[in-house]
Amino acid sequence: MADDASKLIVPGASWEMLKKIISAYYQVKDQDNPSVDDVAEIAGKPRPVVSSCNVFLRSMGILRGDENKLTEVGAKFALGLSHENEEIVREALDEVVTQSQPLARLVAIIRARGSMKMDALRGAIIVAAGLSKDSRNVVFVKSIVDLLGESGLVTFDEDAVLPARAMNRSSSLATSPPEPSRTEATEQPSSGWDASREAPIAPKGYIPTPFPLGRNRLAYLSLPGDWTPSELPRLLKMIELAFGEEKD
Repeated sequence: MADDASKLIVPGASWEMLKKIISAYYQVKDQDNPSVDDVAEIAGKPRPVVSSCNVFLRSMGILRGDENKLTEVGAKFALGLSHENEEIVREALDEVVTQSQPLARLVAIIRARGSMKMDALRGAIIVAAGLSKDSRNVVFVKSIVDLLGESGLVTFDEDAVLPARAMNRSSSLATSPPEPSRTEATEQPSSGWDASREAPIAPKGYIPTPFPLGRNRLAYLSLPGDWTPSELPRLLKMIELAFGEEKD
């Protein structure tokens, strides 16, 4: 179960379509046993599209696991959408992100770095989801980026992703047991990196984050879930000691 919780699920639709599907689920909240067909009809989308998004919605805690109804936070998000209330929408998505271990970790990585290139964020999402270049859902990595942006936890400045505000203290990162403090960094060969290659093996609870070193050169750094920006000086020192040139 812990492994399932740590894997990021990428939806089978755009973020805008996901919001329409969530809104349709909100419309059937009073039905005793709504079906996917009911939701698809209200959303005006083919049934397979709705079905392909249900795994993602359940993994995010938006849709209940035992029936086709929204959870409390899912209903809150749908309510915010229906009233075009950005504050309610942000509050609901804050809860969604902080209760999702992989999304909370992505935000923590962005906050730890202070900024992140958009391509690096997309790469981190691909690695966290275990997608290959041939995966059908690769094109919907943008849905995760859009979700994070609408949550208000990150903001975008041209090709950079910046932290916007702190996450709710109930974050799964804050409550998960600390992992071993060992930091691993492995440089990739000069053949370059793509999503079809397996990510480097990291301790349980760690996500390898790609760092570009130059053209067709990439290194990975894995940090524990309880990592904080205050540890950056020590991390840089340890990297220098481990990989720097020895002085006579």
